[in-house]
Order: sequence, then C-alpha cells, then structure tokens
Amino acid sequence: MNCKIICLVVSTLIFCAAFPSTCAIEKNIENEAVEPTSFGGYFIFGFMKLIDPDESISEFEVVSKVIIIGNGETTRLNQGEMIKLHGTILGLVYNNLFIGYIGDYSIIG
Repeated sequence: MNCKIICLVVSTLIFCAAFPSTCAIEKNIENEAVEPTSFGGYFIFGFMKLIDPDESISEFEVVSKVIIIGNGETTRLNQGEMIKLHGTILGLVYNNLFIGYIGDYSIIG
C-alpha cells in the first residue's frame, strides 16, 4: 500500500511539472539591440597651457602629448599644436596638466 501511495505522489508531481511546459505557448520575443547612450563629448588628458589667459580661456597650446578620446576615435596631439575647446563641460587644470570632459574641439594650429 505504501508503494502505491509513493508512486501516485511521484506520478502527480511529474504530471504537474510536465503538463504546463507542454501546453505553454511559445512567444517570439525580438531582442532589440540597446545601444549605450553616449554623452556626445570627448575625454581629454594631457599637458597643455593657455595661449593668452587674458583674452580666452578656451585656447590651449600642447606642452607635451595630449590624448582625446570620444565618438569611437582616439586622437593624439603633439607638442606645439594648438587647440580650441568648445562647450567645456568639466575640466581640471593643474601645472599644465589638463584632465577634462569637453563638448567639442577644433585644432587651430
């Protein structure tokens, strides 16, 4: 009698587990590729100094190498090149070391 009850319980558990999985409707869910949002700016790191602090605070001359990373590209500037920053979002200048996040830039010389 014990064996019949155990077999009945096990059969009921198997039926309860298998029946919903066979009756389930398959949904076709399209996985949309979610692209990470970009801020539309550039990260800049290097040694630069202001060309003329009295006239403009956005024009710099490269003292040593500068690396600009953004929009899927990496740009390097060498010593002597000049750059104008547009739309500065965040920047830190200390002893010609410039670390910042800028909106856009243009090379002026």
